[in-house]
Parts: sequence; C-alpha cells; structure tokens
Amino acid sequence: MALGHTEIPRLVVVGIDGVPLTLLHELMSRGIMPAMKALVSDRTVELLSVYPTVSSAAWTSFMTGLHPPRHGIMGFVNKTAGSYDILFPRREHIRSPLVQEIVSEAGGTVFSMGVPVTFPPMHLRGVVISCFLAPGLDKAVFPPGELATLRELGYVMDPDPLVAHQDRARFMGMIHHGLERRIATVQHYFRSQPWDLFLVHVMETDRLHHFFWRDHDTPGSAFHEDFFRFYRRLDGLFEWLGQEMGDSRRLVVLSDHGFCGLDWEVNAGKWMVDQGMTVLRSTTPGPPLTNVEWSKTKAYSMIPGRVWVNRRGREPEGIVSPSEADDVLARLRGAAMEWRDPRGQPVIDKVLIGTEIPGYREGNGIPDALLISKRGMDLKDGALRPELFERKALNGMHTYDDALLFFGPDQIRAEHAPWIGDLAPTLLRVLGQPAPHDLDGRALV
Repeated sequence: MALGHTEIPRLVVVGIDGVPLTLLHELMSRGIMPAMKALVSDRTVELLSVYPTVSSAAWTSFMTGLHPPRHGIMGFVNKTAGSYDILFPRREHIRSPLVQEIVSEAGGTVFSMGVPVTFPPMHLRGVVISCFLAPGLDKAVFPPGELATLRELGYVMDPDPLVAHQDRARFMGMIHHGLERRIATVQHYFRSQPWDLFLVHVMETDRLHHFFWRDHDTPGSAFHEDFFRFYRRLDGLFEWLGQEMGDSRRLVVLSDHGFCGLDWEVNAGKWMVDQGMTVLRSTTPGPPLTNVEWSKTKAYSMIPGRVWVNRRGREPEGIVSPSEADDVLARLRGAAMEWRDPRGQPVIDKVLIGTEIPGYREGNGIPDALLISKRGMDLKDGALRPELFERKALNGMHTYDDALLFFGPDQIRAEHAPWIGDLAPTLLRVLGQPAPHDLDGRALV
C-alpha cells in the first residue's frame, strides 16, 4: 500500500538516547517534565536494549528489527571478518534495509535526523541528516541543498565529548547549546512539509548522562541544577510537539538503553593480557589490535567486552585448534566470573558464548563471546593502561534494561518484554507497510 500524506505527520518518532524509564518517572513526578507527563500519561513501558549495549548496535536494531550479529553492527569499532583489520561502521556495513528506506521506497516522505550509523546519509524521498560518525556537516546531509539551511539554524551534530575531559563547565554549555539548535532544527523541518515518518534522535541526553550522571542526584554539585535545566528545556520540545500535533496518537518516544552510575572504567583488554590470553609485542600506543603478538595469543578482545578466539584457519595467524577453542572459552568464562574489583565486588554479570549471544551467527567478524559487566563496571579496551580499574571523566554508563518506550498510536500488546528490535516491524505495521519476513523483532500492536 503506497503511503499518502495527511495534514499532520503520519508518525513522529523521538529517540532520546540513553534516557532510563526510572529517570523519566522521577523527572515527571518532580514536575520537571510536565508536558511529557501530559503526553505519555501512564503508558510508558520498559524497553530492553541489545548485547553489546552500545548505541550504534541498539539504534541499528531499532532501524532493522535484527539482533546485532545479524545486522552486523556491534560497536563503534568493528573487526573485519577473517582478519585483524578494524573498520568504523557506516551505512553500507548494515546487512539489512532500514525502516526509513522501506518507507521511502513505498513512496513515503521521510525526515531522519541524527540516528547513529546513518552515515553516509541515505538518498531518500525527504531529508536525511546523518549522525556524529560523519566527518563534518557538509558530508552529513541529503539532499546537499539542505546544508545551507542547517548552517543557518546553527545545527550541531554532537557536542565534542573530548572537551568534557578538560573542562566540564564548557562541555555542559555545549550540551545545552546543542539541544537548543536541535530543537530549532526540529521545529523548522516539522513545519516544512507533511512528513510520513518524522524521526528525530537526541544525542545530548547520552552525553549529559555519561559525564554528569552523578551530578543529578548530588544537590551540592556545581552541575546539579544544570542537569535539570536541560530536561526542562527538552520538555519544551515535547510541549511544542503536543501543540503542533494536537494529541499524542502519532507520537512514539523511546530510548536505546538505560543508564546508571559508573564506579569503575574497567580495562578488559589489560585483563586479557594479565590472564595470559592476549600477548603484546609492543607497548607503543596505536589502533586496536596493532600491538598484539599473534603467534602467542589465544584470545583477544575489543570494546565493550567482545572476545575472539585466535582460531587456526579462521584468523590470519591463528594458533588455537578447533578442538581447543571450547577449552579457551571455558577458561575465559571461569576466570571472568571470578574477577573482582578493588572492593571485592564482581566485575562480570555473565559471559555469553556462541549461540548464547542473541542473533548469533558465526563469521562476519562476530565475536565468540561477550563479557557482560555488572552495573557500575564499564568495560573498556585499555590493554596498555597501567591499572585495571580507573576513575576518569566518565561517571555514567549504559544498562541493558530500563530503557523506555511510549507508543502513542496504539496500546502495546506483547507476550514478551518489548525490546528495541520490535520497533521496526511495529512502525511499519502502523504505517501500513509489510516488514521483511525474517526479522527478530515482532510487532507490538
């Protein structure tokens, strides 16, 4: 069925990156987000994320309805199949059509702004503003003629998180400024034509939580009020959308993962070295996997907790025979579950091996195992770091649970806890479009 236009957008989807359901409830109950409370009432439910719980993997599951091993994006840095080479995921690395593309192919008009792993921008019927993976705004926009408008609006793709490591006050200002420019861009394009799918991604929420999560529940913090001022302004966007749309029956709001306080940045790559699984040939800093002594390495890892066995016949310099691989993975699981932080607390919640990984399929650079950390333990690479456990600029981390979903068009009816991959078939159903037949996600309405 071909899509047709109405006086208001057929479907408005707002992705607020990394906003937990529990935080949303707190903000609404404290009167900080009254417009959001009026829109969503009590119909917001918990949404589950993906493993590994990384925004690039989660938003790609949102757009495809597939688990990360099937769509191919498992981090902001991926490993090329059958090699030790790394790549930075782009749209062409996703092994499935996206919701935006399906709607456009059906004749619908699409606005897509800021969704991770939409670089280079897709050539759709409508406007696509790519994500922060783009090298610059001039490369991030389709059609290219919209670049002048975005520059006039002062659009900011992403507040530079490197600033937070040197100047938190300046970075907080950048977050607020980025949100203001994002809201102005939403308001401009919302009114420019009758969109069938109007999809907005807000990155500033994730940046706020990574660097200021502990400040929101610390009244004495210098940034405590700034945290809540940010959400009052975000609530203004939802107030405006409610006024423009008239009601919330065409509105979907979701986050891609939850958030919690960070106790330690945990250098899992260094732990692999300390366990003797990975052997380094050099302590000279460089790109991931470039300083590994492959002739002595049985297993190696990449952020966040992705582990590969250095298998003979699969890896270029593999040394582990197929019969020994299971023993290596069993040793990995046993050691990881015994791992403790300096306070004696467990670091790892569980280890997923092979088919235990949702959507697992061997090959295509998919890891053999995933280390899933406990809350507060944020797994990094850090093979060359001097310490296993560090506290630096970050004070918040992602969680698999406690993401949120509000689905205005219909009451959610699901036999299982909804997860982010359910959104692709659900959105397509509401828009009257058939979903690909082999999705992991299931329509919720």
